[in-house]
Amino acid sequence: MTAPKPLHPDIPIDRAWQEGRRIYVRCGYKSQLNQDLIALKSNWDADKRVRWVSTAKRDQVVPLVLAAEQRRSQVQATLDSGHIVRIPFEADAVREQAKKLHGAFDAERKVWALPTAQDVQVIADAVDAWAAARRPRRAPAASLPAPTLVEGITRPQETKRCLRRGCPKTPTMLASLGWTCEDHFDSYSG
Repeated sequence: MTAPKPLHPDIPIDRAWQEGRRIYVRCGYKSQLNQDLIALKSNWDADKRVRWVSTAKRDQVVPLVLAAEQRRSQVQATLDSGHIVRIPFEADAVREQAKKLHGAFDAERKVWALPTAQDVQVIADAVDAWAAARRPRRAPAASLPAPTLVEGITRPQETKRCLRRGCPKTPTMLASLGWTCEDHFDSYSG
């Protein structure tokens, strides 16, 4: 087995390297680079857990890896920009809008980073609109009936009993104590 050699000066050796007649490329399963390598008929090395192609395809592989490195650096620059916003997981449409604005998800902080402050404002407004649409519609306060005092209301004996176990008396609703009879009111008032 030969020692790994760098594939290109701008590509880190832990990302892509050459060993003998093979070029190895490390990439994520769902990444664009992986899809491009599959289209080039690359192979999977289960021991090293990387994709590989023959050195005959070097001219095709180097531009793909350089493009992936450029995308990676753009995402990192977006994450480092400091323009972040929280998007709820359930807000699928807002997340899609953030992706269209070239937003990147920071899994460590659970936030979305966007390239500019204007993009952050657009997404923040979209999150607010999404949250407002989820809130239940309430009737205007003027149409609600006025609250009534519940002290002195008696309850039929067959449906409620005094809170004191074994008391047969008909209870009365007292302000904060619940249904109790007047004999046991002192024991619950503390």
